[in-house]
Amino acid sequence: MRSDRAKYAVNDRMQGTADENKAAVAGTNSAFGTYTVDPADKSITFVIQASLLPNQEGQKQKRMITAATEVSGSRSSRVNEGLASASTNKASAAMRPGPLPARR
Repeated sequence: MRSDRAKYAVNDRMQGTADENKAAVAGTNSAFGTYTVDPADKSITFVIQASLLPNQEGQKQKRMITAATEVSGSRSSRVNEGLASASTNKASAAMRPGPLPARR
């Protein structure tokens, strides 16, 4: 998510203008799913279960691990230049291991 996104004029996302909604979505990328780690080639493969961009759903995306910035408990954060966004030239991801609970 871009840190320089503009705030809505009113504090209600359901009452945003078309321009506010467009800007909010353009500054956001969100997905969830599971991942596997391959220590041999230092990669993570994400399996995207759902995404803000529906075209990504069901995809497997392999990423090379370039730097671990924090690991604590069951959460891990990383920075990977290979996933760079146009605005920051860096990307970060918060991940959790294992399968997701079944949808309700």
